[in-house]
Amino acid sequence: MKAKLFCKTGRFEGMEFEISTEATIGRDSENTIQLNRKNVSEKHARIYYDKDQDSYFLEDLESLNGTQLDGAKVTGQEQLAGFHVITFAKAFDFVFQVNSSVSEKTALDSDPWAIDSDLPSSLEEGDQASRTPQAAVEDVGGGATAIQESFAPIPQFQQEESSPLEEESTSERTILSQQVPIHPQLPPEVEAEGDHQLEDQPEAPQYDDSRVLLEVKNKAGAVSTFDLKEGENVVGRSPDCQVFIDDSSVSRRHAIITVSSGQTCIRDLGSVNHTFLEDQRIDSEAELRPNLKVKIGTIELRLVIQKGL
Repeated sequence: MKAKLFCKTGRFEGMEFEISTEATIGRDSENTIQLNRKNVSEKHARIYYDKDQDSYFLEDLESLNGTQLDGAKVTGQEQLAGFHVITFAKAFDFVFQVNSSVSEKTALDSDPWAIDSDLPSSLEEGDQASRTPQAAVEDVGGGATAIQESFAPIPQFQQEESSPLEEESTSERTILSQQVPIHPQLPPEVEAEGDHQLEDQPEAPQYDDSRVLLEVKNKAGAVSTFDLKEGENVVGRSPDCQVFIDDSSVSRRHAIITVSSGQTCIRDLGSVNHTFLEDQRIDSEAELRPNLKVKIGTIELRLVIQKGL
């Protein structure tokens, strides 16, 4: 049995994946399906096929912002039927559908695409759903296969008031209406072009051509400055770290600072003396903004954004 997970709107519009026996979903590149957004957990959810029950199941992997199945929070293992709307991190709606060639026996008597019209949706306003008239298969890497296959039209969603996220607020909602051709597919790690935000939605800092710098102040008061590259920057005592700090209070690989899409986050790597943000110990990834005080061992760190000319 095979199933399909796809998104028709929002930041991940055009992403489609074929699921055979199991697929993990999350921000980490080791996942079968990578959703590279800050408020998606590294290991967020799992969809797998149970041969004994001849059915797919959905499981949340203790994600920070949760997983919803048809608008209801997933707390354990939820059995999946032929069609569902799965929402990751309260912001990103995907459609789950069992392959039509093997799902006819589970189809609803009247309209197999009918779902409650009052299910919450956080799809972006102005985006529209569509179906693809012909089948096409393409390998997109990471063990996932993006597909396009003949499916019935996606049902309409009613707009509903949004709920705040723990890490990233989202007020994006949409009403799916007429069928239009989808945009070209993108690999899982690449966001769909043409993404937009509502005017009243707070935007994360956009660095553009600015330099992202990290000031390192030792216990003697001397300050060193490091350029942070886009992606992951390891901070530690090991000489191969991007931010090398030669101090005995710092672990060899102490913390990691990630710069992505105009946002900077910091995460402790199980260090001996821990990582503190504004005097609060951090045990998971936290957003790092300019001028917030970070302390690792006896060393103080400060993020600085140097605007481009």
